[in-house]
Amino acid sequence: MESDRKWLERLAPFLRRLNAGVRLSMEIAYTFCYPLVPLGLGVLYAAGLRRYAGVYWFVVLVATYLCYAITLFVPALPPRSVAGGEGIAFAPSKGRAFNHWLQQWGSIHAISFPSAHVASTLAASLVVLWLVPSAGVVFFAVSVWIAVAAFVGRYHYALDVLLGAAMALAVFLAWACHLIPDSFLAMPATVLAAGP
Repeated sequence: MESDRKWLERLAPFLRRLNAGVRLSMEIAYTFCYPLVPLGLGVLYAAGLRRYAGVYWFVVLVATYLCYAITLFVPALPPRSVAGGEGIAFAPSKGRAFNHWLQQWGSIHAISFPSAHVASTLAASLVVLWLVPSAGVVFFAVSVWIAVAAFVGRYHYALDVLLGAAMALAVFLAWACHLIPDSFLAMPATVLAAGP
């Protein structure tokens, strides 16, 4: 919380000048942390790259589950749940109200560190960027905007966002550098069909 206060103090003059459209775009981007992952898979299928679905899910899920595993050891409430945590968060709006509603009914209300939303969307974006660069550029831009919105909108602390992004990048690079055996990337049905 203290490091976030320092960041927000430095950014305050810039953040106060953001118009309503930019603020709304951040809220919309944060909402996209939910559909972006299945949309990424859809892009692979549409591009005829269904064979990479196992890679896609491996990178996305490992990055996401690593965040959940860390949370067991470092439980942290998100800034919006802590007194004074909202800081310079944006004024109430329909987009913000919708995100709060989603979090109320679709979240477990406890996980903040690291951000699994940032990890999953960035991991998905990196795989799409690698395999379908034209769509990947859009996915990457949206995932970066999700990360910015997560911090500025006070859905996550800066450290949550940075570590979530680091998880996604680490898992993606491990795959891209062939540090992960292909047998780990096989689709479950393929593994079961092969038998013991």
